[in-house]
Amino acid sequence: MREKEFKEFRCFGKNRNGRICNALLFKYKIKKDEMVIQTKCGSCNSYSILRLPFEKNENDNKQSQ
Repeated sequence: MREKEFKEFRCFGKNRNGRICNALLFKYKIKKDEMVIQTKCGSCNSYSILRLPFEKNENDNKQSQ
């Protein structure tokens, strides 16, 4: 099974010229037991990876349906 690709979280604020910003803030993906977040440095354009482990409850699946 192919692992899910990262989804992008972008800014949608308006800049000084009245245009929508659309700057990439971070990328993320949710796995079974963790969320992986890649944050982008605005100065050097590299990514740092943050892994947040969590436990899914059976109630989480029922509430989202």
